[in-house]
Amino acid sequence: MRSANLAAVFLTLGWLPVAAAAPPDVKYLYPAGATRGTTVEVVAGGNAGDGPAQAWVSRSGMHVAPVADKKGTFSIAVSPDAPPGLYWVRIHNAEGAAAPVPFVVDTLPNVNEQEPNDTVAKAQSITTPGCTVNGRLEKRGDVDVFAVSLKQNQTLVAAVTANGTLGSPMDSVLQVVMPRGSVLDQNDDERGLDSLLAFEAPADGTYLVRIFAFPAAPMPRFRSRVARHSFID
Repeated sequence: MRSANLAAVFLTLGWLPVAAAAPPDVKYLYPAGATRGTTVEVVAGGNAGDGPAQAWVSRSGMHVAPVADKKGTFSIAVSPDAPPGLYWVRIHNAEGAAAPVPFVVDTLPNVNEQEPNDTVAKAQSITTPGCTVNGRLEKRGDVDVFAVSLKQNQTLVAAVTANGTLGSPMDSVLQVVMPRGSVLDQNDDERGLDSLLAFEAPADGTYLVRIFAFPAAPMPRFRSRVARHSFID
C-alpha cells in the first residue's frame, strides 16, 4: 500500500505545468536613432525577455549592450566613422530572438523630445539649426509642438521619419502654426504616410511645428509610435 501511494503522488506531480522563460519580443527602440560619434541609452519597447540579453547589429560601426540593473535598456555606441543610414538590431537571449528593429545613424545633431509639449503654450524650443528630434506619440490624441525661430524669407524644411523607415503604425500630419494657433502650412502624405514640408517665413519670428498622427491602419489597437523629426533651416 505504501508503494502505491508514492506512485500516485509521483504521477500527480508529473502533470504540473512547467513555466518556461520567455524569449524577447521587442517592437521598437526609443530613441530610434543617434548621431555618429555618440553613445545613447535606448529603451526596448515591448518585452526584452528574461535573463541576460545580447544584441546583434546588421552593420559595423555600432555596438549595442544591455545596461546593468535596467531591464529593457541598452547602450548604443556609434563610431565617429559609422556609415550613416539604417541599421537593424536584434535582441536575443538563451530562449530565442526578437524580430530585428530599426535604428537610424545620421550626421545631424540629435535632440530628444521633452514632455509636456502637447500645446502651443508648452512648445519645446529647438535652438540647434539643422537637427533631428527623437520623439514619440505616446497616447491616443497625442500632439507634439516645437518652436523654431526664423528670419524673414528663411526656409524651414521639416520631415518625419516614422512609418516608412521605422515601421511606426502612424499616418503623420505636419503643420506650421503661429503662436495663436492659426495654421500657415500643412502636409500629410508627402512620402508615403510620412510628412514633409518646406515653409518660407514671411517675417522674423517664432514659428511652431506641430505633429500629430492618425493610425496607419483603420482602427488598430493603439501602441506607442516613435518618430524622428528633422528640422533644417
